[in-house]
Amino acid sequence: MLNRVRYGYDDWSEHITRIDLERAFESLSAEERLLVELHLIHGKSARAIARLQKRPIREVETLLQQALEKLRNALR
Repeated sequence: MLNRVRYGYDDWSEHITRIDLERAFESLSAEERLLVELHLIHGKSARAIARLQKRPIREVETLLQQALEKLRNALR
């Protein structure tokens, strides 16, 4: 599912394995996983996700930022 996708974060190094990434991804809630998947895998912007989910843009931006930070911390 999560192949070698470039995430654009300089602090994510090449030594992170697929297993590490999958474990980190599984540590997110279902809502967080969906937001991260839509953003990183499907290339949706926060605005596009907000439209899809019929939610306020600020809410989606905040939740997405928190989910990405949680994912980043799980990979450290």
